[in-house]
Amino acid sequence: MTARGTPVAPGETSNLFAMPETLPVTGSLAPSQAEVRPAAPSAFGELGYNLNQPVTGGAGQAVTVQGTGLELDVVLDSTRDLQVRLMSVASGTNYCALLPASDSGTFPVSWDSFIDCVGTAPFDPVNTPIDAISVRVLSTGALQIYDFCIDRLEEDVPIG
Repeated sequence: MTARGTPVAPGETSNLFAMPETLPVTGSLAPSQAEVRPAAPSAFGELGYNLNQPVTGGAGQAVTVQGTGLELDVVLDSTRDLQVRLMSVASGTNYCALLPASDSGTFPVSWDSFIDCVGTAPFDPVNTPIDAISVRVLSTGALQIYDFCIDRLEEDVPIG
């Protein structure tokens, strides 16, 4: 796995909505051009998952989400801006939700907080199935090492 060309060390992967293990990622955000320059502000480290993918590999079927959003438990080495991304092949769009100045903890992320990553169109959970999800650690613009761990990532499905 790479973060814009920088190797990262992921832990074991498992079923997204029933993850029995934590998923740690460490790496560094590389400088933009030369060692003396800071990291590009658009640099990031990312851990992503294909949803509904068979254990044997290949493409899975897109998932229509339920409930009001996601709950993310994450452990960070320092305060960082995080971004959660939903990828939809059917719509050809990635949807983003920003979690600014995040520390370790539990983050509820409502479906309403996701918008088109390059525009302003809102995510429509009823009519937009998703194929993949990822969590990004965003750059501060300085050369830096990051260390984060996803302890839990689940749909927030109401009981009833």
